[in-house]
Amino acid sequence: MSQEPINIAGVCAFPNPNGVRDMRFVDCNYNTLFLLPNHSSIIMTKPDGTQMKHQCSYIDDYHIYIGQCGFHIMEFAEMAWRNGYTYLPEHPREKDCCDTYALYQLKDVIKTDYFCCAYDRAKGRIRPADYRCVYRCNLGPGTTLEDLRKKHSMEHRPGGSTLRSLCDSDILLVNQSGKQAAYYVEAEKFQELPDSFAAQFSQQDKPEKNKHKHEFER
Repeated sequence: MSQEPINIAGVCAFPNPNGVRDMRFVDCNYNTLFLLPNHSSIIMTKPDGTQMKHQCSYIDDYHIYIGQCGFHIMEFAEMAWRNGYTYLPEHPREKDCCDTYALYQLKDVIKTDYFCCAYDRAKGRIRPADYRCVYRCNLGPGTTLEDLRKKHSMEHRPGGSTLRSLCDSDILLVNQSGKQAAYYVEAEKFQELPDSFAAQFSQQDKPEKNKHKHEFER
């Protein structure tokens, strides 16, 4: 016998008949990132480092409440992708994919003498203080630096109305499998920077937890 739908806040929902209420979070390519027990919380981080904690509630295997807003799991992933928000479990578990990356671009390209320069020319002049974080995102399984280059160079890239395409002198700060690395972007490769740069970039934006009530930008 087929399962009958249940109307939950206007959603035609099909809750798991076995009583399992884990919520699935995916990236914008529909890769599963982590499962979250019902009524657990996620931490969302904006490009400026501001953090927001939201309790999540199960609707069915494809729909969840994030705070007071209902989402299809793919709709939520795409919203975060467009706006440059990362989302991670408040209490990560061993199998969770908590990899993320952040894109840093020069704050003042006119006053910076290594904008769009190859690494060999910029080496020795790179200063984290010259940069600001303009975008963050979860890093799905198997995603490479070249995948990120394509993503941030395409016409319909996230933040495309305000952010320039990825170019020489940009920095990618990657957090993957518990390790952090900073990469200087060049036209055909990525130059890994010393560990001290990764540490400085990660400390540049201090999180401000729950400073503002946040309304989702769908």
